Amino acid sequence: MNVIVEINGRQAIPVRAIPLLTDWEVLSPDVCANAFAGEEGTTPHLEGLQAYRLDEKGAPQPIAAREWANWIVRELEACSERITATQTSHEDGYQQWRSESLGLLPAGVFVWRDEFEAAFLLEYGPESMRAQFDDEGYEQDRHNLNFDPQHGPRNDWETLVMEGFAPAQHQAAAPAPVEPVVTALTQEQRQAKRWQMCIDAELAMPTDTYAHLPRGIGKVAKELRITRQALQQDLNAHRERLFGK
Repeated sequence: MNVIVEINGRQAIPVRAIPLLTDWEVLSPDVCANAFAGEEGTTPHLEGLQAYRLDEKGAPQPIAAREWANWIVRELEACSERITATQTSHEDGYQQWRSESLGLLPAGVFVWRDEFEAAFLLEYGPESMRAQFDDEGYEQDRHNLNFDPQHGPRNDWETLVMEGFAPAQHQAAAPAPVEPVVTALTQEQRQAKRWQMCIDAELAMPTDTYAHLPRGIGKVAKELRITRQALQQDLNAHRERLFGK
């Protein structure tokens, strides 16, 4: 099923669809919820990714990180603990977890497709730190996004994913087959672009490779919807290419 929806002329992805985009290979519901809550963990480029719901007038409204942290994250933790305490086997418990956890992500909540793809590329793409330093061997095929998944953890998974979205929103979106996300900027191009964004923001970018970056990079990171740490890594890498000896 094509899981892309169209909202106000822009393509979006239901958050309940995210674990299915890689057939549960990465980004299980608890990882998604923690990322939306801004929790520091194993997916730094996804931390702070903004999720939305529509208000009564049909306008997208951002969901606060504290809502994710105090409600959805805790509900998922409780679900995991309950299943672990009662499971008859690890595999039985895992299948129960997949079945129950997907529905604990809120209905009618979405991310913008372009923002999600950009963050996912930084985290899991072929130029990501994960790909470059994976000693066990990084496999791009295991991290390609499939916007037309064929499997879910329960029989009613298609209805569950689309709960809260109008049929017209789903029908308006064009079919979305498997798409390796490899057409974005190269790592060096991305780093150069972000350096230029800081200059355009009138930040005094240091030429000394040991000098501290300006405090204003936090605002640029917020504009890019990435963490300050992720931006700092890119800026340091580009500065080293420009001024390193």
